[in-house]
Amino acid sequence: YDGLQVFRGYAGVVQDVTAARVNEDHAASLELAALGVSHIGVNGRFLHVNRKFCEILGYEKHELLALSVKQVSHPEDADLTDELRARLRDGSIDTFRFEKRYLHKNGKAIWVGITAVLKRDLNGEPLYDISMVEDISARKLAEERVQYLATHDEMTGLPNRVLFGQLLVHAL
Repeated sequence: YDGLQVFRGYAGVVQDVTAARVNEDHAASLELAALGVSHIGVNGRFLHVNRKFCEILGYEKHELLALSVKQVSHPEDADLTDELRARLRDGSIDTFRFEKRYLHKNGKAIWVGITAVLKRDLNGEPLYDISMVEDISARKLAEERVQYLATHDEMTGLPNRVLFGQLLVHAL
């Protein structure tokens, strides 16, 4: 029995799949993230969204991939990040954090905190924005409640002295 003869009879392809496995692990990590993650092309359309982002907005993945950021943004907030995204592309900033409203599929406004960075190709050309999105609606509601209670009587709902003083100063 000659082991060399057996080896000569075998032909095959050997391929290093390390990079592919790393990419699969990254994709799985994005799907399991506690925050919403979206990749947004330079044209403003969604290229990738994770499960949590879909949950925040109430859409299926394929539905979001057919939309742009402006289409899911509250009309009053649709253009708010345009300047920041332009500054990412021209390199004057590396990242930004911003709060704005998106529209849930059911039409309800949702406050989100967005942290965004830009992914570039090997030549430095912009590929897409990577946005981490957190639903901050509960915090915004609590802030509004605190503001209301600071200027109104909790029992009657009538304006209190603080609000009266603010209105008087404004009137004068």
